[in-house]
Amino acid sequence: MPSLQPNEKQLSAERYYTLEDANNIISTRAKISEQERSNIDFVLNVPPKWANIAHYLYDNNPDKAKDFLARLLKINPKASESAKTTELLSILNEYSDHSVSHSKHVVKFFEDMNKLKNTPGFEAIRDIDFLLLALAVERHDVGKLGMPDRILNPKQSIKYSKKDKKIKKTHPVLGHLILKSLGFSEDSQRSALTHHLRYITYNGELRIVGYPVDEFKKYCKERGEKFELRDEDHLAAFADVFSALTDSKRKSDIDGTNKIQSIKERYESAFAKMESKKYFGDEYYTNGKGAPLYSAFKKAMEDFMEFKIREEEKLEREKQKAVA
Repeated sequence: MPSLQPNEKQLSAERYYTLEDANNIISTRAKISEQERSNIDFVLNVPPKWANIAHYLYDNNPDKAKDFLARLLKINPKASESAKTTELLSILNEYSDHSVSHSKHVVKFFEDMNKLKNTPGFEAIRDIDFLLLALAVERHDVGKLGMPDRILNPKQSIKYSKKDKKIKKTHPVLGHLILKSLGFSEDSQRSALTHHLRYITYNGELRIVGYPVDEFKKYCKERGEKFELRDEDHLAAFADVFSALTDSKRKSDIDGTNKIQSIKERYESAFAKMESKKYFGDEYYTNGKGAPLYSAFKKAMEDFMEFKIREEEKLEREKQKAVA
């Protein structure tokens, strides 16, 4: 097999590329030639490993990506959404169990909000189909299958480089591409694409920020829709951040202190961060049109916190009783 000669590494002419070498090239190069692709595929074995997905994403060739994903995932696009979800999350769990834990955590939020939406104080979410939203967001992070391991499973003490942050921000587009290729519902595709987007007020006008703004604009244009976020998009974004800040089973890349905090401490800290300018502290969510929606979400999460505290106290009592 002919060796590759990228600028990224100085390798001797005698040695072949290893799996690590190939993955590093894929994760750091925006474009890869067909000859390089052929060689890398040989190194990684066919079907290629997950990091190969990034090549097709960066090349922006949907037809090529669709064929590749079908070959790689080996999931029948004509199967039921339930069957496809089970397979897809099983594959994701092999590479990132905390990503699956996170998704199930978000689903639980929406299942609980569904029980509360007809009670006083939750008028803003009364028309939301939370069971449908829960199904959609269960797959929202499947784009992480295309992330290199150093990004998908970072060591707590290691900070992302600028290049790694750029790669990580492709996962919503990649998730949308995977779900579209496998024939998932439009709601699922949209959740994957929009869960890192939010509004800010700039010179009196609302702007969509986060990522991937340009791809979402293209998505709306292709569908003949207004370039704007729906209530469901906001709720998915709230839940995504809140889960990252509170799920003790997840090695959060937002907050690394989860496991040493009590439930109440985690939730109170999460609320404070959610309401900062970094996330949802803009006037749209504090005093504007989005305020009732965020308020309803916060109330639901406070109820969820109380439930978790009671659950933890019950387990502690049972544990003490067993010891006695």
